[in-house]
Amino acid sequence: MTREAGLRPAGDAVVRSLTEREVAEWRIERGERVVERDGRYWRMSRPGFWEPVHWLARLPVAFARRPAAGLGFRATLRPEDAASANGWMPAHVLSPVSAWGLHTLSRNRRHRLRKALRRVDLVELGDQRLLEEEGYAVVVSSLARTGAGDPPSRDAYARTLTRDGIGRELTFFAGLLDGHLAGYIGGWAVDGTAYFQRLHIHTDALASQVGTALVVAFVEACQRAGDVEEVVNGLHSREFPELTSYKEAIGFPVRRYPLRLAMPPGALFALRRLRPHVAYRLTGE
Repeated sequence: MTREAGLRPAGDAVVRSLTEREVAEWRIERGERVVERDGRYWRMSRPGFWEPVHWLARLPVAFARRPAAGLGFRATLRPEDAASANGWMPAHVLSPVSAWGLHTLSRNRRHRLRKALRRVDLVELGDQRLLEEEGYAVVVSSLARTGAGDPPSRDAYARTLTRDGIGRELTFFAGLLDGHLAGYIGGWAVDGTAYFQRLHIHTDALASQVGTALVVAFVEACQRAGDVEEVVNGLHSREFPELTSYKEAIGFPVRRYPLRLAMPPGALFALRRLRPHVAYRLTGE
């Protein structure tokens, strides 16, 4: 079987909707610590710190509490419990999904996107073969440009592909330029909310607008799903105003969601002093 047998037209794809339990089971397979409390699932996102596996679950305030022993937790609240919030989650969220389309973009961005779509082939990945062959170079280039993390070893990267559930739990799209991988995106949906799990673009391909084309492919696949109401494009990185402007321009404004947060006061004070942008994404303040 050739590699191409695992590639399908992006225009036919539908983003998979999972239950919270399925998301929890997938994260356990990835080696993460997950617990269940009051019928909701929580993951330890940092040492000793708990968050729901479904970030924007909007819990009743009675359920927004530390699910197990640890240093702290945070959870978004439903709107009617906003008065009980002690923080905010600042996230880029497209909503409603059904109202989004190329007509919502600026004329200049529509022109650039149409130009990109004439050059870029968008496909859904049915398995991980393409990423095994060409994905590592894309990730190394992407991380070197963005500083979002240290590049993994090739073996470590291969292990992440196995854990990511490509063709199973997660829906992945790739952008091909001249038949070679230029970038890819992956994600899933739960209870009407879709999340990006991966978005990597090779620096040499940025001018092709493949990144925007991949976001469009993901959003359109959410629209075809019929049960997705919003798409989350990460937390607000206020230290990168150009990135913020870009996300807002393609339909992902910064929205603030009320949350309950608990952390040792000393740890929170130190975080605000030493890493204020991280503290902002954690607390919204």
